Amino acid sequence: MDVEGRGGSLSLPSLQVGCRMQIMKILDKFDSLLSKTVTYVATAAMTITFIVMLLQVFLRRLFNSPLVWAEDLSVFFFIWITFLGATVLFQKKTLSSVDTVVMMLSLKVRLLVEALADLIVAFSSFYLLKLSFDFMKRQQALGHKLGGALGIPIWIVTLSVIISFALIILFGFTSFFRKVLLFKASKGATA
Repeated sequence: MDVEGRGGSLSLPSLQVGCRMQIMKILDKFDSLLSKTVTYVATAAMTITFIVMLLQVFLRRLFNSPLVWAEDLSVFFFIWITFLGATVLFQKKTLSSVDTVVMMLSLKVRLLVEALADLIVAFSSFYLLKLSFDFMKRQQALGHKLGGALGIPIWIVTLSVIISFALIILFGFTSFFRKVLLFKASKGATA
């Protein structure tokens, strides 16, 4: 079936390929924007932690008057940095894994296995997200606080886990859809 376009007629398969490419571009932009945002937030938290701890050391050593809240803030940001960093590592596929067997598979089978793995991670993260949310609500109801001078409610710390799992779900689904599109493109190339 042909469709009239600006440059002449286009076949239906070429339109499908163009549509796939557009979807891939949108997924890539979304993935990149989200990853950069998380990286910037984690970098800002790390920078603040570094400055506060440096100030803490100087005030303690030079004036014998440490900041009472510096350690609490550092622990708080360390937790956030850890979970945000895990999402970026997942998105960039740089987490440790044993992929020896998967790399021996053909491209099509590898794409299917990797897509299935993305779905498993996304749905597992959804379950852990629900558990984390329930835990946060319980902590909020009990009024538990992070010990020390700041008295940060523990549910704010737990929020880092919730955001991390939500981002892993988003990254998992975008990776899954990218693999499906690549699989369809490889299937069309061999047909």
